[in-house]
Amino acid sequence: MKTTNNIVQLKILDTIRGGAALYVLVHHARLLLTVPYYKGYLRHPEKYNLLDKLMMYGFSAFKFGHEAVILFFILSGFVIHLKQAGELTSNNSSFSTKKYLLKRILRIYPVLIISMVLTFSLDLLWNYIDCHNPLINSSHYSVETFLFNLFLIPDAPIFGPNYPMWSLKHEWFFYLLYPLLYFFTQKNLLLSLVIPVFGFIAHLIQIKIPLLGEVTHTTLIWWFGALAAEVYTGRYRLKFENLIYLMPSSVIVLFIFNELRPSVHDLLWGFFCMGFLSFAIARLARFSGFIKLDLFGRFSFTIYLMHFPILIFIQNIILKYNNSILPYHLWYAFASCFIAIPILYLLYLLAEYPIYKVKEKNSH
Repeated sequence: MKTTNNIVQLKILDTIRGGAALYVLVHHARLLLTVPYYKGYLRHPEKYNLLDKLMMYGFSAFKFGHEAVILFFILSGFVIHLKQAGELTSNNSSFSTKKYLLKRILRIYPVLIISMVLTFSLDLLWNYIDCHNPLINSSHYSVETFLFNLFLIPDAPIFGPNYPMWSLKHEWFFYLLYPLLYFFTQKNLLLSLVIPVFGFIAHLIQIKIPLLGEVTHTTLIWWFGALAAEVYTGRYRLKFENLIYLMPSSVIVLFIFNELRPSVHDLLWGFFCMGFLSFAIARLARFSGFIKLDLFGRFSFTIYLMHFPILIFIQNIILKYNNSILPYHLWYAFASCFIAIPILYLLYLLAEYPIYKVKEKNSH
């Protein structure tokens, strides 16, 4: 059962989600709307004035976009399993696979469909503006690609230029696998680790499973979030605050072994995110009211899944009217974030907000 203290603590999750979504937005604006550091400043430092240099170094803090996605996976696993972990602790399980899947469908598909419409519409608009744009006729918009993305098959081409959709495919696979993992968790927590661990090992030794691709290694990372929920609810004799020590230990390993394979790097970063989640809930929750990112947490899913095609559209405009050259400065990247956020909020009102209102109505 949730206490008032639990509810106050867990409000920090909206802040984390909002912060992570904004981080990914800035990360991609930095990548898409300015010349990369190694092609820009390293080769042409004379093109940067003092303010441009300060912005360049400041925006370099936003280079960990992939790591922010790992944090999203940890948050997702934690939130999905939190209620069920609490019920297992009190021996009062009421999990319904049918209700669970319905909630996941309502959570994912309105945003997914509108993001696909947005992606295609912006490319269609740009095709009208610039008749030399080849995207509409490419394989990114084939019937096969559309169906693979509609059913969120992990190992399939992305629909249009909406690159962040790869992680949504992984997320959907986690959701489909969760009822089975939950069944194993009811029996024994170690039993629930069998599928995620074997999937990670298979990926590590390069055994490819058709249609799944890299989701075989991210599943274990997502399940770390569920394990954190198990600890948080007190089901096992481990203090949730002790997970904080995963932060420095994983950073030390990452620093010492900086040539790790991407999957092992992701695994260690997953440990770091477990520690960060513990730190945020145990130590930062009292300050969440001052950070004011929980508003963005409400529409973080829309921000994440719909920002990329908007930035691509802005990039096309810059390239068309700047002789196919990206600027060395970051002013366009900075401005694009302020342009994108109100657009994304309107898209949230269209895609996510109606579902929230229905859920609130049914809860009363």
